[in-house]
Amino acid sequence: LLKSVREMDTNLPFILFTGKGSEEVASNAISAGATDYLQKGTGTDQWAVLSNRIENSVERYRATSDLERAETYRQRLQTIVTDTSSDIDDRITRLLDLGREFLDAGNAHLVAIDREKETHEIRYAAGSDIVTAGTVSDLSATFCRRTVESEGTLELRDVRNDPVAESWPISWYLGAKVFVNDELFGTLCFIDENGQSAPLSGPKKTFIDLIARWISHALERQFADRQRSEMLSRMTDGVFSLDEEWRFTYLNDRGVEIVSEAIGESLTAEEICGRHIWEEIPAAVDTEVYDRYHEAMSRQEPVSFKSYYEPIDRWLQVQAYPSQTGLTVYFLDVTEKHRREEAIRSREQVLREVYDVVSDADQQVGSLLDIGRRVIGTEYGSLSRIRDDEYTFEVVKAPKNTIEAGDVVDLSATHCERAVVTNESLVLSDVAAEAPKLTDRAGYTDWNIECYVGTPVQVEGRVYGTFCFYGNDPREEPFSEWQVTLVDLMGRWI
Repeated sequence: LLKSVREMDTNLPFILFTGKGSEEVASNAISAGATDYLQKGTGTDQWAVLSNRIENSVERYRATSDLERAETYRQRLQTIVTDTSSDIDDRITRLLDLGREFLDAGNAHLVAIDREKETHEIRYAAGSDIVTAGTVSDLSATFCRRTVESEGTLELRDVRNDPVAESWPISWYLGAKVFVNDELFGTLCFIDENGQSAPLSGPKKTFIDLIARWISHALERQFADRQRSEMLSRMTDGVFSLDEEWRFTYLNDRGVEIVSEAIGESLTAEEICGRHIWEEIPAAVDTEVYDRYHEAMSRQEPVSFKSYYEPIDRWLQVQAYPSQTGLTVYFLDVTEKHRREEAIRSREQVLREVYDVVSDADQQVGSLLDIGRRVIGTEYGSLSRIRDDEYTFEVVKAPKNTIEAGDVVDLSATHCERAVVTNESLVLSDVAAEAPKLTDRAGYTDWNIECYVGTPVQVEGRVYGTFCFYGNDPREEPFSEWQVTLVDLMGRWI
Protein backbone atom coordinates (compact mmCIF):
# COMPACT_ATOMS: atom_id res chain seq x y z
CA LEU A 1 0.00 0.00 0.00
CA LEU A 2 2.77 2.45 0.96
CA LYS A 3 4.61 1.76 -2.29
CA SER A 4 1.43 2.46 -4.30
CA VAL A 5 0.81 5.71 -2.41
CA ARG A 6 4.37 6.88 -2.97
CA GLU A 7 4.07 6.20 -6.69
CA MET A 8 1.15 8.64 -6.77
CA ASP A 9 2.48 11.29 -4.37
CA THR A 10 5.92 11.27 -2.75
CA ASN A 11 4.87 13.73 -0.02
CA LEU A 12 1.35 12.60 0.91
CA PRO A 13 1.25 11.93 4.69
CA PHE A 14 1.32 8.19 5.49
CA ILE A 15 1.30 7.08 9.12
CA LEU A 16 1.79 3.40 9.95
CA PHE A 17 -0.40 2.52 12.97
CA THR A 18 -0.02 -1.14 13.92
CA GLY A 19 -0.45 -3.49 16.84
CA LYS A 20 2.36 -5.81 15.74
CA GLY A 21 5.20 -3.38 15.56
CA SER A 22 8.85 -3.54 16.44
CA GLU A 23 11.90 -1.38 15.94
CA GLU A 24 12.64 -3.28 12.74
CA VAL A 25 9.13 -2.68 11.41
CA ALA A 26 9.42 1.02 12.28
CA SER A 27 12.80 1.31 10.58
CA ASN A 28 11.56 -0.44 7.43
CA ALA A 29 8.46 1.74 7.31
CA ILE A 30 10.40 4.99 7.62
CA SER A 31 12.93 3.80 5.03
CA ALA A 32 10.11 2.98 2.65
CA GLY A 33 8.79 6.55 2.92
CA ALA A 34 6.30 6.48 5.79
CA THR A 35 5.78 9.90 7.35
CA ASP A 36 5.51 8.47 10.85
CA TYR A 37 5.18 5.22 12.76
CA LEU A 38 3.04 4.53 15.83
CA GLN A 39 2.42 1.27 17.68
CA LYS A 40 -0.98 0.57 19.20
CA GLY A 41 -1.24 0.23 22.94
CA THR A 42 -3.71 -1.51 25.17
CA GLY A 43 -5.48 1.65 26.25
CA THR A 44 -7.00 4.62 24.42
CA ASP A 45 -4.12 7.08 24.97
CA GLN A 46 -2.50 6.19 21.65
CA TRP A 47 -5.62 7.32 19.78
CA ALA A 48 -5.06 10.89 21.01
CA VAL A 49 -1.39 10.64 20.02
CA LEU A 50 -2.42 9.35 16.59
CA SER A 51 -4.87 12.23 16.14
CA ASN A 52 -2.16 14.76 17.03
CA ARG A 53 0.35 13.21 14.61
CA ILE A 54 -2.18 13.16 11.80
CA GLU A 55 -2.93 16.86 12.33
CA ASN A 56 0.76 17.77 12.40
CA SER A 57 1.56 15.71 9.30
CA VAL A 58 -1.33 17.21 7.34
CA GLU A 59 -0.37 20.76 8.35
CA ARG A 60 3.23 20.20 7.20
CA TYR A 61 1.99 18.66 3.95
CA ARG A 62 -0.34 21.56 3.25
CA ALA A 63 2.34 24.14 4.05
CA THR A 64 4.82 22.43 1.68
CA SER A 65 2.17 22.11 -1.01
CA ASP A 66 1.14 25.75 -0.63
CA LEU A 67 4.77 26.91 -0.92
CA GLU A 68 5.26 24.96 -4.15
CA ARG A 69 1.98 26.28 -5.59
CA ALA A 70 2.78 29.82 -4.46
CA GLU A 71 6.06 29.80 -6.39
CA THR A 72 4.25 28.66 -9.56
CA TYR A 73 1.60 31.33 -9.12
CA ARG A 74 4.21 34.02 -8.40
CA GLN A 75 5.73 33.25 -11.78
CA ARG A 76 2.30 33.58 -13.40
CA LEU A 77 1.76 36.86 -11.55
CA GLN A 78 5.08 38.15 -12.87
CA THR A 79 3.97 37.31 -16.40
CA ILE A 80 0.72 39.24 -15.96
CA VAL A 81 2.20 42.39 -14.39
CA THR A 82 4.96 42.65 -17.01
CA ASP A 83 2.57 42.21 -19.95
CA THR A 84 2.77 45.65 -21.52
CA SER A 85 0.42 44.61 -24.33
CA SER A 86 -2.59 44.81 -21.97
CA ASP A 87 -3.89 47.83 -20.09
CA ILE A 88 -4.11 48.20 -16.33
CA ASP A 89 -7.82 47.29 -16.19
CA ASP A 90 -7.17 44.00 -17.98
CA ARG A 91 -4.19 43.15 -15.78
CA ILE A 92 -6.14 43.85 -12.58
CA THR A 93 -8.95 41.55 -13.75
CA ARG A 94 -6.45 38.82 -14.63
CA LEU A 95 -4.83 39.14 -11.21
CA LEU A 96 -8.23 38.76 -9.55
CA ASP A 97 -8.77 35.57 -11.52
CA LEU A 98 -5.30 34.33 -10.61
CA GLY A 99 -5.85 34.91 -6.90
CA ARG A 100 -9.30 33.34 -7.07
CA GLU A 101 -7.85 30.27 -8.76
CA PHE A 102 -5.02 30.01 -6.21
CA LEU A 103 -7.45 30.19 -3.27
CA ASP A 104 -10.13 28.09 -5.00
CA ALA A 105 -12.59 30.92 -4.36
CA GLY A 106 -15.80 31.51 -6.28
CA ASN A 107 -15.41 35.27 -6.68
CA ALA A 108 -12.71 37.94 -6.43
CA HIS A 109 -13.30 41.67 -6.52
CA LEU A 110 -11.67 45.04 -5.90
CA VAL A 111 -13.63 47.54 -3.83
CA ALA A 112 -13.36 51.33 -3.67
CA ILE A 113 -14.31 52.68 -0.25
CA ASP A 114 -15.38 56.23 0.52
CA ARG A 115 -14.98 56.66 4.30
CA GLU A 116 -16.66 60.06 4.26
CA LYS A 117 -19.81 58.78 2.55
CA GLU A 118 -19.42 55.28 4.04
CA THR A 119 -19.96 53.65 0.63
CA HIS A 120 -18.62 50.41 -0.82
CA GLU A 121 -18.32 50.26 -4.63
CA ILE A 122 -17.24 47.19 -6.62
CA ARG A 123 -14.77 48.47 -9.24
CA TYR A 124 -13.56 45.13 -10.67
CA ALA A 125 -14.93 41.60 -10.28
CA ALA A 126 -13.99 38.13 -11.54
CA GLY A 127 -15.57 34.71 -11.20
CA SER A 128 -19.14 33.92 -10.17
CA ASP A 129 -21.88 36.55 -10.23
CA ILE A 130 -22.25 36.64 -6.43
CA VAL A 131 -20.70 40.09 -6.77
CA THR A 132 -20.59 42.20 -9.95
CA ALA A 133 -18.72 45.35 -10.90
CA GLY A 134 -20.64 48.59 -10.42
CA THR A 135 -22.54 47.49 -7.30
CA VAL A 136 -22.67 50.16 -4.58
CA SER A 137 -23.55 49.34 -0.96
CA ASP A 138 -23.42 50.86 2.49
CA LEU A 139 -20.03 50.08 3.96
CA SER A 140 -21.65 49.12 7.27
CA ALA A 141 -23.51 46.28 5.53
CA THR A 142 -20.32 44.62 4.22
CA PHE A 143 -17.52 42.47 5.57
CA CYS A 144 -15.07 44.99 4.10
CA ARG A 145 -15.87 47.34 6.96
CA ARG A 146 -14.19 44.84 9.29
CA THR A 147 -11.22 44.54 6.93
CA VAL A 148 -10.70 48.30 7.02
CA GLU A 149 -10.85 48.31 10.83
CA SER A 150 -8.60 45.27 11.26
CA GLU A 151 -4.83 44.94 11.18
CA GLY A 152 -3.55 43.12 8.10
CA THR A 153 -5.47 40.53 6.10
CA LEU A 154 -8.86 39.45 7.48
CA GLU A 155 -10.19 35.90 7.01
CA LEU A 156 -13.68 34.85 8.11
CA ARG A 157 -13.96 31.09 7.63
CA ASP A 158 -17.69 30.65 8.32
CA VAL A 159 -20.01 33.65 8.14
CA ARG A 160 -23.28 31.88 7.41
CA ASN A 161 -24.81 33.02 10.71
CA ASP A 162 -23.42 36.54 10.49
CA PRO A 163 -26.10 39.26 10.00
CA VAL A 164 -24.07 40.73 7.11
CA ALA A 165 -24.40 37.41 5.25
CA GLU A 166 -28.10 38.15 4.74
CA SER A 167 -27.04 40.59 2.01
CA TRP A 168 -24.05 38.51 0.88
CA PRO A 169 -24.94 34.80 0.39
CA ILE A 170 -21.47 33.49 1.20
CA SER A 171 -19.77 31.31 3.79
CA TRP A 172 -16.14 32.37 3.49
CA TYR A 173 -14.52 35.81 3.15
CA LEU A 174 -10.94 37.04 2.78
CA GLY A 175 -10.09 40.75 2.60
CA ALA A 176 -6.89 42.80 2.34
CA LYS A 177 -6.60 46.59 2.38
CA VAL A 178 -5.41 48.40 -0.76
CA PHE A 179 -3.60 51.74 -0.48
CA VAL A 180 -2.98 54.37 -3.16
CA ASN A 181 -0.27 56.92 -2.40
CA ASP A 182 -0.32 55.78 1.26
CA GLU A 183 -4.07 56.48 1.59
CA LEU A 184 -6.77 53.82 1.85
CA PHE A 185 -8.34 53.12 -1.54
CA GLY A 186 -10.41 50.08 -0.64
CA THR A 187 -10.14 46.32 -0.30
CA LEU A 188 -9.14 43.26 -2.30
CA CYS A 189 -11.68 40.52 -1.51
CA PHE A 190 -12.18 36.81 -2.16
CA ILE A 191 -15.43 35.07 -1.29
CA ASP A 192 -16.99 31.65 -1.65
CA GLU A 193 -20.31 29.98 -0.95
CA ASN A 194 -18.51 27.24 0.98
CA GLY A 195 -16.69 27.71 4.29
CA GLN A 196 -13.06 26.82 4.98
CA SER A 197 -12.08 24.20 7.56
CA ALA A 198 -8.45 25.35 7.92
CA PRO A 199 -7.11 28.90 8.34
CA LEU A 200 -5.31 30.62 5.49
CA SER A 201 -1.71 29.41 5.23
CA GLY A 202 1.29 31.75 5.28
CA PRO A 203 2.18 31.24 1.58
CA LYS A 204 -1.41 31.98 0.53
CA LYS A 205 -1.58 35.10 2.68
CA THR A 206 1.76 36.32 1.31
CA PHE A 207 0.60 35.76 -2.26
CA ILE A 208 -2.62 37.72 -1.70
CA ASP A 209 -0.62 40.53 -0.08
CA LEU A 210 1.58 40.57 -3.18
CA ILE A 211 -1.46 40.91 -5.46
CA ALA A 212 -2.83 43.72 -3.27
CA ARG A 213 0.51 45.53 -3.40
CA TRP A 214 0.78 45.30 -7.18
CA ILE A 215 -2.81 46.52 -7.58
CA SER A 216 -1.89 49.46 -5.34
CA HIS A 217 1.00 50.31 -7.66
CA ALA A 218 -1.21 49.89 -10.73
CA LEU A 219 -3.83 52.26 -9.31
CA GLU A 220 -1.14 54.77 -8.36
CA ARG A 221 0.18 54.68 -11.93
CA GLN A 222 -3.36 55.04 -13.28
CA PHE A 223 -3.91 58.00 -10.96
CA ALA A 224 -0.62 59.58 -12.06
CA ASP A 225 -1.50 59.07 -15.74
CA ARG A 226 -4.90 60.66 -15.21
CA GLN A 227 -3.32 63.63 -13.47
CA ARG A 228 -0.80 63.95 -16.27
CA SER A 229 -3.61 64.08 -18.85
CA GLU A 230 -5.47 66.70 -16.85
CA MET A 231 -2.25 68.67 -16.43
CA LEU A 232 -1.53 68.75 -20.16
CA SER A 233 -5.09 69.89 -20.88
CA ARG A 234 -4.58 72.99 -18.68
CA MET A 235 -1.86 74.69 -20.66
CA THR A 236 -2.53 78.10 -19.06
CA ASP A 237 -1.39 76.99 -15.61
CA GLY A 238 1.62 79.28 -16.01
CA VAL A 239 2.28 81.66 -18.91
CA PHE A 240 4.81 84.34 -19.73
CA SER A 241 5.94 86.03 -22.94
CA LEU A 242 9.34 87.36 -23.99
CA ASP A 243 10.21 89.75 -26.80
CA GLU A 244 13.04 89.18 -29.28
CA GLU A 245 15.45 90.81 -26.78
CA TRP A 246 14.52 88.24 -24.10
CA ARG A 247 12.59 90.73 -22.00
CA PHE A 248 9.36 89.86 -20.21
CA THR A 249 6.28 91.35 -21.82
CA TYR A 250 3.46 89.40 -20.12
CA LEU A 251 2.90 87.01 -17.16
CA ASN A 252 -0.28 85.49 -15.75
CA ASP A 253 -0.69 85.02 -11.99
CA ARG A 254 0.96 81.60 -11.88
CA GLY A 255 3.72 82.84 -14.15
CA VAL A 256 4.40 85.68 -11.72
CA GLU A 257 4.69 83.23 -8.80
CA ILE A 258 7.23 80.95 -10.50
CA VAL A 259 9.32 83.74 -12.06
CA SER A 260 9.36 85.70 -8.77
CA GLU A 261 10.56 82.60 -6.97
CA ALA A 262 13.30 82.08 -9.58
CA ILE A 263 14.41 85.72 -9.28
CA GLY A 264 14.30 85.52 -5.49
CA GLU A 265 11.99 88.49 -4.94
CA SER A 266 8.27 88.94 -4.40
CA LEU A 267 7.29 90.93 -7.50
CA THR A 268 4.20 91.91 -9.46
CA ALA A 269 3.70 91.36 -13.18
CA GLU A 270 4.26 95.04 -13.76
CA GLU A 271 7.58 94.94 -11.89
CA ILE A 272 8.79 91.93 -13.88
CA CYS A 273 7.80 93.16 -17.34
CA GLY A 274 10.69 94.84 -19.12
CA ARG A 275 13.34 92.85 -17.22
CA HIS A 276 15.80 90.62 -19.10
CA ILE A 277 15.19 86.95 -18.27
CA TRP A 278 18.86 85.84 -18.33
CA GLU A 279 20.03 88.85 -16.33
CA GLU A 280 17.34 88.38 -13.68
CA ILE A 281 17.77 84.58 -13.54
CA PRO A 282 21.47 83.97 -14.32
CA ALA A 283 21.31 80.47 -12.82
CA ALA A 284 19.17 79.44 -15.82
CA VAL A 285 21.99 80.21 -18.29
CA ASP A 286 23.72 77.07 -19.61
CA THR A 287 20.76 74.91 -18.57
CA GLU A 288 18.31 72.94 -20.70
CA VAL A 289 15.82 75.80 -20.37
CA TYR A 290 18.31 78.25 -21.91
CA ASP A 291 19.26 75.89 -24.72
CA ARG A 292 15.70 74.91 -25.64
CA TYR A 293 14.39 78.50 -25.64
CA HIS A 294 17.22 79.52 -27.99
CA GLU A 295 16.55 76.44 -30.14
CA ALA A 296 12.89 77.43 -30.50
CA MET A 297 13.78 80.99 -31.48
CA SER A 298 16.56 80.09 -33.93
CA ARG A 299 14.53 77.38 -35.69
CA GLN A 300 11.17 79.10 -35.25
CA GLU A 301 9.72 75.76 -34.15
CA PRO A 302 7.88 74.92 -30.92
CA VAL A 303 9.71 72.89 -28.28
CA SER A 304 8.32 70.78 -25.44
CA PHE A 305 10.29 69.34 -22.54
CA LYS A 306 10.29 68.58 -18.82
CA SER A 307 13.15 70.06 -16.84
CA TYR A 308 14.34 70.26 -13.26
CA TYR A 309 15.29 73.76 -12.16
CA GLU A 310 17.56 73.44 -9.13
CA PRO A 311 17.43 77.03 -7.75
CA ILE A 312 13.71 76.65 -6.97
CA ASP A 313 13.78 72.85 -6.60
CA ARG A 314 10.96 72.32 -9.08
CA TRP A 315 10.18 70.15 -12.08
CA LEU A 316 8.48 72.08 -14.88
CA GLN A 317 6.65 70.79 -17.94
CA VAL A 318 7.36 73.43 -20.58
CA GLN A 319 6.03 74.21 -24.04
CA ALA A 320 7.55 77.19 -25.83
CA TYR A 321 6.05 78.71 -28.99
CA PRO A 322 8.26 81.11 -30.99
CA SER A 323 7.29 83.96 -33.29
CA GLN A 324 9.17 86.72 -35.11
CA THR A 325 8.48 89.04 -32.17
CA GLY A 326 9.41 86.76 -29.29
CA LEU A 327 8.57 83.60 -27.37
CA THR A 328 5.47 82.54 -25.44
CA VAL A 329 6.06 79.92 -22.75
CA TYR A 330 3.40 77.71 -21.18
CA PHE A 331 4.54 75.73 -18.18
CA LEU A 332 3.21 73.54 -15.42
CA ASP A 333 4.74 72.85 -12.01
CA VAL A 334 4.84 69.03 -12.08
CA THR A 335 7.13 68.58 -9.08
CA GLU A 336 4.70 66.55 -6.96
CA LYS A 337 3.58 64.45 -9.90
CA HIS A 338 7.20 63.78 -10.88
CA ARG A 339 8.09 62.73 -7.34
CA ARG A 340 5.05 60.49 -7.18
CA GLU A 341 5.98 58.83 -10.46
CA GLU A 342 9.56 58.41 -9.24
CA ALA A 343 8.26 56.84 -6.02
CA ILE A 344 6.14 54.40 -8.02
CA ARG A 345 9.06 53.44 -10.24
CA SER A 346 11.29 53.06 -7.18
CA ARG A 347 8.78 50.79 -5.44
CA GLU A 348 8.36 48.65 -8.52
CA GLN A 349 12.15 48.31 -8.75
CA VAL A 350 12.36 47.34 -5.08
CA LEU A 351 9.66 44.70 -5.52
CA ARG A 352 11.53 43.28 -8.52
CA GLU A 353 14.73 43.18 -6.44
CA VAL A 354 12.93 41.43 -3.59
CA TYR A 355 11.33 38.94 -5.96
CA ASP A 356 14.76 38.12 -7.45
CA VAL A 357 16.23 37.68 -3.97
CA VAL A 358 13.51 35.35 -2.64
CA SER A 359 14.10 33.13 -5.66
CA ASP A 360 17.71 32.57 -4.51
CA ALA A 361 17.79 30.98 -1.04
CA ASP A 362 21.58 31.30 -0.72
CA GLN A 363 21.58 35.10 -0.66
CA GLN A 364 18.07 35.66 0.60
CA VAL A 365 18.22 37.07 4.14
CA GLY A 366 21.35 39.21 3.84
CA SER A 367 20.20 40.72 0.54
CA LEU A 368 16.72 41.44 1.90
CA LEU A 369 18.30 43.23 4.87
CA ASP A 370 20.43 45.32 2.49
CA ILE A 371 17.37 46.24 0.43
CA GLY A 372 15.38 47.08 3.56
CA ARG A 373 18.11 49.29 5.08
CA ARG A 374 18.41 51.20 1.81
CA VAL A 375 14.68 51.72 1.28
CA ILE A 376 13.76 52.37 4.91
CA GLY A 377 16.86 54.46 5.69
CA THR A 378 18.14 52.79 8.87
CA GLU A 379 21.65 51.85 9.96
CA TYR A 380 20.68 48.42 11.27
CA GLY A 381 18.79 45.41 9.95
CA SER A 382 18.62 41.94 11.46
CA LEU A 383 16.93 38.57 11.52
CA SER A 384 16.67 37.19 15.04
CA ARG A 385 15.96 33.74 16.42
CA ILE A 386 14.04 33.53 19.69
CA ARG A 387 14.07 30.55 22.04
CA ASP A 388 12.24 31.05 25.33
CA ASP A 389 13.74 34.30 26.72
CA GLU A 390 16.91 34.12 24.62
CA TYR A 391 17.29 36.50 21.66
CA THR A 392 19.98 35.61 19.09
CA PHE A 393 21.08 37.93 16.30
CA GLU A 394 21.11 35.34 13.50
CA VAL A 395 21.78 37.53 10.42
CA VAL A 396 22.94 41.13 10.89
CA LYS A 397 23.62 44.15 8.72
CA ALA A 398 25.04 46.90 10.92
CA PRO A 399 27.89 49.39 11.32
CA LYS A 400 31.23 47.92 12.40
CA ASN A 401 31.92 47.37 16.09
CA THR A 402 28.23 47.30 17.01
CA ILE A 403 26.18 44.09 16.93
CA GLU A 404 27.25 40.95 15.13
CA ALA A 405 25.67 37.70 14.03
CA GLY A 406 25.72 35.24 16.91
CA ASP A 407 25.33 37.84 19.67
CA VAL A 408 22.85 36.70 22.33
CA VAL A 409 20.82 38.94 24.67
CA ASP A 410 17.73 38.66 26.84
CA LEU A 411 14.54 39.06 24.84
CA SER A 412 13.31 41.52 27.47
CA ALA A 413 16.16 43.90 26.57
CA THR A 414 14.86 44.34 23.01
CA HIS A 415 12.08 46.28 21.34
CA CYS A 416 11.30 43.06 19.46
CA GLU A 417 9.69 41.55 22.56
CA ARG A 418 6.57 43.65 22.02
CA ALA A 419 6.27 42.46 18.39
CA VAL A 420 6.63 38.85 19.57
CA VAL A 421 4.10 39.19 22.40
CA THR A 422 1.48 40.87 20.20
CA ASN A 423 2.42 38.77 17.15
CA GLU A 424 2.09 41.94 15.08
CA SER A 425 4.43 44.37 13.35
CA LEU A 426 5.81 47.09 15.62
CA VAL A 427 6.34 50.56 14.14
CA LEU A 428 8.05 53.30 16.18
CA SER A 429 9.36 56.41 14.43
CA ASP A 430 10.37 57.91 17.79
CA VAL A 431 10.69 55.36 20.59
CA ALA A 432 10.79 57.88 23.43
CA ALA A 433 7.70 59.76 22.22
CA GLU A 434 5.61 56.80 21.06
CA ALA A 435 6.60 54.05 23.51
CA PRO A 436 8.18 55.64 26.63
CA LYS A 437 7.91 52.32 28.51
CA LEU A 438 10.62 50.92 26.24
CA THR A 439 13.14 53.58 27.20
CA ASP A 440 14.31 51.66 30.28
CA ARG A 441 15.41 48.68 28.18
CA ALA A 442 18.95 48.04 27.00
CA GLY A 443 17.75 48.42 23.41
CA TYR A 444 17.24 52.11 24.17
CA THR A 445 19.67 52.88 27.01
CA ASP A 446 22.69 50.90 25.76
CA TRP A 447 22.16 50.49 22.01
CA ASN A 448 20.51 53.90 21.45
CA ILE A 449 17.73 52.52 19.28
CA GLU A 450 15.53 55.57 18.68
CA CYS A 451 13.42 54.26 15.81
CA TYR A 452 12.26 50.75 14.97
CA VAL A 453 10.11 48.80 12.51
CA GLY A 454 9.92 45.02 12.76
CA THR A 455 7.66 42.04 12.21
CA PRO A 456 7.46 38.54 13.70
CA VAL A 457 8.74 35.71 11.49
CA GLN A 458 6.49 32.66 11.47
CA VAL A 459 7.66 29.11 10.76
CA GLU A 460 5.00 26.40 10.69
CA GLY A 461 2.61 28.57 12.65
CA ARG A 462 5.08 29.48 15.42
CA VAL A 463 7.15 32.61 16.02
CA TYR A 464 10.70 31.87 14.89
CA GLY A 465 12.06 35.33 15.59
CA THR A 466 11.84 38.85 14.18
CA PHE A 467 12.83 40.64 10.98
CA CYS A 468 13.51 44.26 11.83
CA PHE A 469 15.22 47.55 11.02
CA TYR A 470 16.28 50.25 13.46
CA GLY A 471 18.39 53.34 13.87
CA ASN A 472 20.07 55.60 16.42
CA ASP A 473 18.04 58.73 15.71
CA PRO A 474 14.30 59.48 15.80
CA ARG A 475 12.88 59.85 12.30
CA GLU A 476 11.96 63.29 11.06
CA GLU A 477 9.15 61.70 9.05
CA PRO A 478 7.17 58.61 10.22
CA PHE A 479 7.71 55.27 8.52
CA SER A 480 5.44 55.27 5.46
CA GLU A 481 2.75 52.68 4.79
CA TRP A 482 4.91 51.44 1.91
CA GLN A 483 7.95 50.92 4.16
CA VAL A 484 5.93 49.06 6.80
CA THR A 485 4.30 46.88 4.14
CA LEU A 486 7.70 46.08 2.60
CA VAL A 487 9.07 44.90 5.98
CA ASP A 488 5.97 42.78 6.55
CA LEU A 489 6.21 41.20 3.10
CA MET A 490 9.92 40.43 3.43
CA GLY A 491 9.35 38.95 6.89
CA ARG A 492 6.72 36.61 5.47
CA TRP A 493 8.82 35.64 2.46
CA ILE A 494 11.70 34.66 4.75
